[in-house]
Amino acid sequence: MGNFRVGISDPSLIVQGAIGDQAWGHYQFPTLNRARDGGILASWSYGNDSMEGGSHEGGKKPPYISYDEGQTWQHAGTDRVPEPKWKMPDGKYFCGFVSRGGHAMSEEWWGRYRHYAEWDNAWESGFRMYFAEDLEKNDDTVVKATIYDPITGETEVYEPVINWPNAPIVCYPGFRIYPMTQMFALSNSGIFQHDGVLYICLYFNGFHSFAKNREEAVDSHCKYYSIYVFRSRDNARTWDQISQIPTTDEYVTEDRSFEGFCEPMMSRMPDGSFVMLLRTGNVSPSYLTRSEDGCRTWSAPVRFDDCGVFPQIITLGCGVTLAGYGRPVLKLRVTEDRSGLVWEEPKEIELVNAGWKQYLEDHIDASCFYTNFLPLDDYNALWIYTEFWHPDGNGNRAKAVLVRKITVSPNED
Repeated sequence: MGNFRVGISDPSLIVQGAIGDQAWGHYQFPTLNRARDGGILASWSYGNDSMEGGSHEGGKKPPYISYDEGQTWQHAGTDRVPEPKWKMPDGKYFCGFVSRGGHAMSEEWWGRYRHYAEWDNAWESGFRMYFAEDLEKNDDTVVKATIYDPITGETEVYEPVINWPNAPIVCYPGFRIYPMTQMFALSNSGIFQHDGVLYICLYFNGFHSFAKNREEAVDSHCKYYSIYVFRSRDNARTWDQISQIPTTDEYVTEDRSFEGFCEPMMSRMPDGSFVMLLRTGNVSPSYLTRSEDGCRTWSAPVRFDDCGVFPQIITLGCGVTLAGYGRPVLKLRVTEDRSGLVWEEPKEIELVNAGWKQYLEDHIDASCFYTNFLPLDDYNALWIYTEFWHPDGNGNRAKAVLVRKITVSPNED
C-alpha cells in the first residue's frame, strides 16, 4: 500500500482436538474477545451446526486465554466470561440477542395460518413462509435480548420492541420452526456501535419489508436470503428496520450452493461511510456494498472476490481496513482507501494441504473458513481461524484453532 505495509505473523496454536474428531461443528467458528482482566479469550464451537442446535452456538468448549497478545495460550476455566462489548449511553451494556434452537411444531399448528411463499432448495423440500404478525405470540415469534448492569452486576433478559415491516416466520421441512429471536442471535457478531447508536445487520429468507401491500411483498426471491439492517437509539429497547438489501435477478446463479446475500459484516470507514461485505453461498462470490447515509440506503453490491463465507471486516485506528474470508482458500485483503472502495489484491494464507488424503477432492475440508478479528491497538489485530488437518508433531493430523497477528506499519519512504 502507499502509506502502510502489512505484516502477518506465523500462526500460534491455541488448541488441537483429538485425532479422528472431524465432525462438522467441532473446533469451528472461532471468536476472540477481551476478558475482564485484560487477557484475550479464544472460544469456538463444539456442537451440532444445525437449526435445532442453535446454529453456531450449539455447543462450546471452555475458552483459552492469552496474556501476551496471542503468542501463548492456556485454559481459561469455565467461569471466565468476555468483557461486554457495547456500552450504551445509560451506562449499561448490550450483550446481544438470545439464542433459541429450531424445533418441530405440529402440522395442525401450522395449518391455522396461511403461508404466502413456498420453495425447495438443493437439499430439502417443503419450505413455507408466513407473515409473523399472523401467528400467535409465543417464544418462537418474539425476540429476546440481554443487558448487563455493571453497577448491580445483574443481567436482564427482556423483549425489545422490534419494528420490522412484513417480518417473516419460516416453516422448515418437517414442520420445524425457526424462532425469530434466533434470526437475530445468528447475527450477534454483526452488531455494530457508533456514537451510542446500535446497529445489527442480519440475514434471512423474507418478504420485501417496505412494499405497499402483501401482494407486492411476496415474489420468487423469497427463497433467497436478504439482508435486513436494524438500528436502536434508545439503549437497545427498540430496534427499527431501516434498510433491506434484497437478492435480485442479476446476482442469482445456477450454482446449487447459491443462497443469496447472507452472513453480512460491516465497518464504519474513515470517511464516515459504512461498508458491508456479503456471502452468497458455500463456494460463491462475495460482494461489497456501501452506505453514505447511516445505513438507510446501500449502493448496488459489487463483486469483492470469487469466494468468501462469513467475511470479516474491521477498520483499525490508523485508517487501514482488514478483511478476512475464504473457502476454498483463506484470504486476507486490506485497504487504506478512506471510502473502502479500492482494495489491494488479496493475499492467500497457506493452510495445511487438504490433499494429504486422496479422498479429498479440493480444499474445502482444510478449514471451516469462519474467522474473527480482534483489534489490539491502532496498528495491530489478532486473526483467529481453524485448520482441519493440522500436524500434531507425532505424525498425526487433527482439527486445530490458530491465531496470527496482523501488523500495520507506516512506510518510511
